[in-house]
Amino acid sequence: MCEKLMSRLVLGVGLILASVACELEVTNLNEPDRERALADAGNLEALIGGTFTVFYDGLDRSSVVNIFPPVGAEMTSTNFSFRGLQNNTEPRTPYSNALSIGSSGPWGPRRFNNDLNGILGSLHDGLAILDSGTRIEVGTNDFTERARAFGKFMQGVAWAYMGMLYDQTIYVPEDIPFDEADPVQQGLDAFTVRELMLGHAFTAIDDAIAIATANPSISYPSAGQSLLYFGTPSSMSSAEFIQLANSMAARILVLSARNPTERRAVDWNQVLQRTAAGLTSDFEVVLAQGQRTSRLYARTQQNPVACGNCLRMDYRLLGQADVSGAYQAWFALPFADRRRFDIVTPDRRITGPTPQDDGAYFQWHADDNGFQATSGLYLFSAYQWGRHLLAGFESNEGTQPMLTVDENNLYRAEAMLRTGNAAGAAALVNITRTRAHTFGGVTYPGLPAVTTAGVPAGADCLPRTDLGACGDLMVALRYERMIELVGIDAIRGWLDSRGLAIVPDGTWIQLPVPIEQLNQFGLPTYSFGGVGDTWGAVYGPITMADL
Repeated sequence: MCEKLMSRLVLGVGLILASVACELEVTNLNEPDRERALADAGNLEALIGGTFTVFYDGLDRSSVVNIFPPVGAEMTSTNFSFRGLQNNTEPRTPYSNALSIGSSGPWGPRRFNNDLNGILGSLHDGLAILDSGTRIEVGTNDFTERARAFGKFMQGVAWAYMGMLYDQTIYVPEDIPFDEADPVQQGLDAFTVRELMLGHAFTAIDDAIAIATANPSISYPSAGQSLLYFGTPSSMSSAEFIQLANSMAARILVLSARNPTERRAVDWNQVLQRTAAGLTSDFEVVLAQGQRTSRLYARTQQNPVACGNCLRMDYRLLGQADVSGAYQAWFALPFADRRRFDIVTPDRRITGPTPQDDGAYFQWHADDNGFQATSGLYLFSAYQWGRHLLAGFESNEGTQPMLTVDENNLYRAEAMLRTGNAAGAAALVNITRTRAHTFGGVTYPGLPAVTTAGVPAGADCLPRTDLGACGDLMVALRYERMIELVGIDAIRGWLDSRGLAIVPDGTWIQLPVPIEQLNQFGLPTYSFGGVGDTWGAVYGPITMADL
């Protein structure tokens, strides 16, 4: 039974210390068992403190990067080797929950599921050990509560991502030993539905906040001080940790909604509370060769010659900035007749003074980046994300923002809008909208401020709807969120775009339990997505009318 459960909780590959709750025939010295972790404070701290690295690496896997941005209509690609083409083409088809992990197989979601289970397996043991009374003492320092708060935070994050992505998943808290946790032998359902998983996630995150509140002297080391924990540019105080936890909870509340109906049902008052206690400075991690290199940055913004077939931006995202009518003409065509076009816009995040000049965040390219015409010319795009690269950093240099003050503010703006405070929402939208940008030695002004009525009318109004109308306040809000938050991670855009209804008809908006786990329980295979499916998207970007 123990072996059966552990085969489901696949442990993080390459983790310094992965949890092993069962006796194995071959001893792996890189994976200390419970007794060795109990005997060594450093091993125990690493068991817990190494889980964020697994989370980052899981989000940053090439197979995750190559699938989710195109599925979310954030980016586009034609490359079969990206294992995402089947989810990028139109009409959209159901997610393939097949055993095959070929060029069109479900490698990315499956691998990320394994990573999340690896994190949860490690934290299950680590937190259980702490609960047994073991302390992490190094010299005169006691790091027990620091590790406990971090462990509960990461446990909540892992459960939340399971709940945001999958319809159901395995739930084994640390107070249930693995050898007593087999649901089949207990006569219980094998999987916990996502609503309950999200509830467990918020409980764990709030436990982390409570521990940090009770221990205000907690400090998490910077990337230069330790390879454990977050790897931030400078150390993180207890107060900053609490802010991060609240902003993460706000993200989960908003992004767990699969469609506009669920988005309306979000507890927006709680989003207001969480964002009010959220980040006051960006949460970012240090990139460094051999330690943390961003595949997301490499795939989305490297020079085409170096990358060969990087992702480009989807016109559904950038086209709303066009004031020439080219986007509306593109959108009105059958998808098979759509072709790349140049965007005319006063938004200097998108372009420079001409449509073919680089903007503050995006680059124009004359080439088609190796895109394959046989896969569909409608997938081609002239624009590529380059915000990090334009700042002078490569994929293993600088920092990568993972959750920002802007993100926190833009969730808060939606909460204000949905609770009747349109003026407050407009003020938050205007923070990013009116911000000036300096590049190429020139400082360009931001866009005119929005009001409660939406964007100012005129020939240069933007964003525009698919039919060319100047956007209302909700249209402006969703535009800001998608433009500003590109590159936060590979999955965030898809999570948000499904609730905003800006993904094509039939796009899968949740994932099934991976077939390997279903087979182990003898359960039938199932999947989601495709036009007409309950969990296939219905395209219809939300506006103020949806409130």
